[in-house]
Amino acid sequence: MRLTFNNDKDFIEKLTGIVLANIDNENFGVDELIKSTGLSHATVLHKIKSISQKTISQFICEIRLHKAFELLQNGRVTSAEVAYKVGF
Repeated sequence: MRLTFNNDKDFIEKLTGIVLANIDNENFGVDELIKSTGLSHATVLHKIKSISQKTISQFICEIRLHKAFELLQNGRVTSAEVAYKVGF
């Protein structure tokens, strides 16, 4: 399936959605994200790099860290549980 994007914000939101849908899968990484978009590795890397100055791996890691931060702020789960829930 090839995703279509109207603008940079739409691109980032769709990629973020894909990562969040797979947040607890520790095996979800660059290759899986690329396959989910239907775009080439070079296209995804270039677009992410131009928007956020990050690699694809850094982009995924940042989303995982933001989600971990949200869960930790809740205070209802331990740090080990958070790490598990966000795929670390």
